[in-house]
Amino acid sequence: MGSSQSRVAKVQNRDTEVSLDFQLRAIFAANPAASTDFQRLIRKWSRDGQRPEAAAAR
Repeated sequence: MGSSQSRVAKVQNRDTEVSLDFQLRAIFAANPAASTDFQRLIRKWSRDGQRPEAAAAR
């Protein structure tokens, strides 16, 4: 991932100060297939015209 061990440890410990960008990069580095799943989810939300919050409320 190209990050320091302390930053990776923060992700592993679910530190609330870790950015969403960094969390996603960590997920995709650990599981490259997650990127494809995430892209499908974004396309579905775009196609349905829904924001993530609206989809979660269903």
